[in-house]
Order: sequence, then C-alpha cells, then structure tokens
Amino acid sequence: MNSKRIAVVVMMLGVAFVACKKQRPPPNTGVTECDDYIVSYEACIDKMPGVARTAAESGLKQQREGFEKAAATPEAKKQLATTCKQLKEATKASCP
Repeated sequence: MNSKRIAVVVMMLGVAFVACKKQRPPPNTGVTECDDYIVSYEACIDKMPGVARTAAESGLKQQREGFEKAAATPEAKKQLATTCKQLKEATKASCP
C-alpha cells in the first residue's frame, strides 16, 4: 500500500512539473535560422538559475521582436540568417 501511495505522489509531482513549465509561443520571425536560434536559446534559458533566467527571457523577448521587425525585406532576412547562425553557435558554447 505504501508503494502505491508513493507512485501516485510521484506521478502527481510529474504532472505538476509539466503543467508549471513555461509555455512559449513558437517562434515565427520569418527567418528559419532565427527561429532555430530562439528555440535553442529558450532551451538554454530553462537551465539557468532564477535571476539569470529572468534577465535572459527579457533580453530574448526584445531580440525576438527585433528579428520580426527587421525581417521586413529580403536583404534584411539574409543578414539576419547569418547573424542568427552566429548567435546559435555562441549559445552552444556558453549554455550551462
């Protein structure tokens, strides 16, 4: 009987953890490389401790909005693709 209770508690904690995990809208900047970078950096942010996470989320939100605005022209999209590739590589090197 004790093992059943433990199993139920563990299952409930797992459900609570999944329910509490922050759901973010999928990126749609118009530049695949930027969308890939955003997904990669969001995964990195999830591993950060509290204060760092809050600051990184705020910065990424601003970056994301900037990417969306900047992707208005084909020339800008091309430049953003290069920039976002570099950002993704830098994230791989620095992510905790």
